[in-house]
Amino acid sequence: MTILILIISLFFSIISIIITTVRNSKKNSNKIKSLEEKKITLQNKIAIKEALIKDEQREFKNYEKAQDIAIREQLQRARNKNFRRQVKR
Repeated sequence: MTILILIISLFFSIISIIITTVRNSKKNSNKIKSLEEKKITLQNKIAIKEALIKDEQREFKNYEKAQDIAIREQLQRARNKNFRRQVKR
């Protein structure tokens, strides 16, 4: 009888160890999957931010070019006015 009880208790111990191992492996795989999803989300956010930064830099360069062109045009107009004044005198 004691041997039977010992065998049954050993059987339940082994079963509980197996169940615990399976549960832990599921938890770990879920954690890994969650971390991978977070990583992908962060990479997407980083890519979007980099794209926005590039767009802002491009817009700033275009703005600077437009300002340079406007300043050159104003200088040219001022030179033309001065030249006309000098020619008329």
